[in-house]
Amino acid sequence: MCNMNFVVYKVLIDNKNANEIEVSLDDDLEEYAWQDLENLKSLKLTPPSVELFTKLGYI
Repeated sequence: MCNMNFVVYKVLIDNKNANEIEVSLDDDLEEYAWQDLENLKSLKLTPPSVELFTKLGYI
């Protein structure tokens, strides 16, 4: 086993709506969907995402 550390960046874009932001899907990503923070707790999330979003106070 190894111990991995990840850096989390939060980027706020206040001069565009989500539908105006160009998204490029690369590598293993097939689709994306913008979500309101209030909807995160109703989505099926990976355990690391649950831990991160809980720590950030999003869920």
